Amino acid sequence: MTRRLVVDARYRGEHGIARYAREVISRLSMEWESLPGKYRPGSPLDTVAAGRLRLPRDVLLYNPGYTAGLTQCIQLTTVHDLTHLRISDGRASQLNRLYYQYVVRPAIRKTGHVLTVSPTSADELR
Repeated sequence: MTRRLVVDARYRGEHGIARYAREVISRLSMEWESLPGKYRPGSPLDTVAAGRLRLPRDVLLYNPGYTAGLTQCIQLTTVHDLTHLRISDGRASQLNRLYYQYVVRPAIRKTGHVLTVSPTSADELR
């Protein structure tokens, strides 16, 4: 079954994830459309953004960054590293852990796959 591919192409700039997203997206050989949304990736509001919530079940949503959100479609997410989950700097780290536990982890389990950029991150994800 061929799924419609939607890509979160909102990463902009010269930082690592934006460069990675640009390189991966430029190499996609199948048709895709951009994830609609007004929030920046990683914004707490992006987790419940209407553009993601409205995607039907038969869509594959590719997130080249660490973002995932509530949706009924399958999300394929790239997890670059999990360092920020080990840093204990109070409220921010607790929110990161909650986000990964209740949003990213279920998205990964639903897909059954995750992309990562290093063996260390792959080991941590296992």
